[in-house]
Amino acid sequence: MKRPNVLLIWTDQQRWDTVGAGGFPLIRTPNLDRLAERGTLFERAFANCPVCMPSRQSALSGRYPGTLGVRCNGIEMPPDIECFHSVLSAHGYHTAQLGKLHFLNHASAYRDHREPHPMYGFDTCIVSDEPGCYDDPYISWVAAHDPAAVDLCRVDTPPAWTGASIRVHPRNTHEPYLFDGPEELTHSAFVADITCDYLRSRAARARDGEPFCAIAGFYAPHTPVNPPARFVDWYDARQLPLPVRADGENFTDPSTGAPVSDERWRTVKQHYYALISHVDDCIGRILNTLDELGLTDDTLVIFTSDHGENLGDHGLIQKTQWF
Repeated sequence: MKRPNVLLIWTDQQRWDTVGAGGFPLIRTPNLDRLAERGTLFERAFANCPVCMPSRQSALSGRYPGTLGVRCNGIEMPPDIECFHSVLSAHGYHTAQLGKLHFLNHASAYRDHREPHPMYGFDTCIVSDEPGCYDDPYISWVAAHDPAAVDLCRVDTPPAWTGASIRVHPRNTHEPYLFDGPEELTHSAFVADITCDYLRSRAARARDGEPFCAIAGFYAPHTPVNPPARFVDWYDARQLPLPVRADGENFTDPSTGAPVSDERWRTVKQHYYALISHVDDCIGRILNTLDELGLTDDTLVIFTSDHGENLGDHGLIQKTQWF
């Protein structure tokens, strides 16, 4: 029996109810929908932790966050932990990490993002954990395509741990805005581009019986909520539902203490949905490349997200709450 290739595609902070094929017609995800229609849609899956680093380490190692000793962000993945890609590597698979991994802390105080990322058992490892914050492979890719667009693709000052608190760049919030650079130079486009390049580089070997295991890590729809304008136009904010809340529940703006208006919530949701539709469009490029290379029937494609997003439900925003 021919061993299948494995392609894991995962997003960051994407809610369970933002895939059209799951019965949610307001969100436009035609490429995820076609993936679901050709495969199996798991409707009772859940993340083992509602924040990035523990969830990702748990998913790839098959161990609970508590077993790993990683219950929050900021705790690095132990280098000796066996993950599913390293098991496949031991059995002849060529393995690749492409995009967000988040096994290490982001902040520049911990590492220089211009230096090679630790391989963690991957044969190919191109990591860009936070879009536009550092001089990393994403910014290098933008510079190679359009040097004049580099500043447009940056996201101000990156987050950095300062004592016991975290200083967050002004745009790492739910205040939506449009991506400043060209649509083809978003971080999601970068992940799709390097994934397609990798698939092309391995296609002949895969057809000759040398399978691959590739992980395509998208940062979106994690904040900042900054989709390209074209996808915002897909949604009428007035038609989008308000967050789920009981009587008396509301979310107050942390900067002013004032309640958040219904209009603002709908605008946030409009841009969040648009960001997901943009990622879906990029995923479509990857699926099309599999088709073009004749690899679709021999590749197990898995899509998931590391955790969800409260998006105002019960007065909560972003993540960290279990239930």
